[in-house]
Amino acid sequence: MPEGFKPNVQPVQPVQPVPKVPKPPLKDLKSVITTATKKLSDKKTSKTASKAPKSGLSRKEAIEEVDKLQKQILALQTVKEFLKSSYDNSIAKYWETEGQITEFQERVQNLQDELGEGVVNVIDDEDARRLMAQAALKSCQDALAQLQEKQAGKGSEGKAKFLHEST
Repeated sequence: MPEGFKPNVQPVQPVQPVPKVPKPPLKDLKSVITTATKKLSDKKTSKTASKAPKSGLSRKEAIEEVDKLQKQILALQTVKEFLKSSYDNSIAKYWETEGQITEFQERVQNLQDELGEGVVNVIDDEDARRLMAQAALKSCQDALAQLQEKQAGKGSEGKAKFLHEST
C-alpha cells in the first residue's frame, strides 16, 4: 500500500438482537375484532340518532318543499338551456359577422392599393350614425322575429300536449 493511504473501511457494528414477536391475544382474534366493531358502530349510531331535523319541518312539509325545489330547479335548467342555445347562436353570428368585416376590409384595402394612395373615403358622421342605427334596428327586429317564432312553436307544442293529456 502507498504511504499515507488509509483504506475506507467502517468498523463493524455489533449485530442488534432481533426483536421478539409479540404473543397473540389470549382470546380468539375474531371475537376481539367483532367486539371492537360493535363498539365503533354503537358510537356512530348514537351520534346520528341524537340529531334532530335541522330544517324544523315535518316529514310532509319536507316532502312538499323538496317537490317545490325540484320544480324550480327544472324551470331554471330550462332557462339555462335556452340561454346557452341563444349564447351559442350569438357567438356563431358574431364570428360570421367578424369574417364578413375582415373580407370587406381586405377588399377595401385591395381597391385602395389598386387605385393609389390618394383614394381614401371617410364616412360622414351623420351617415355613420344612420348606418349604425339601421344595423341595430335590423338586429333587434331579427331577434324579435326569432323569439316570436319560438313562442309560437312552444304555444302549439303546449296545446298539443294539453289536448293529448286531457284525452
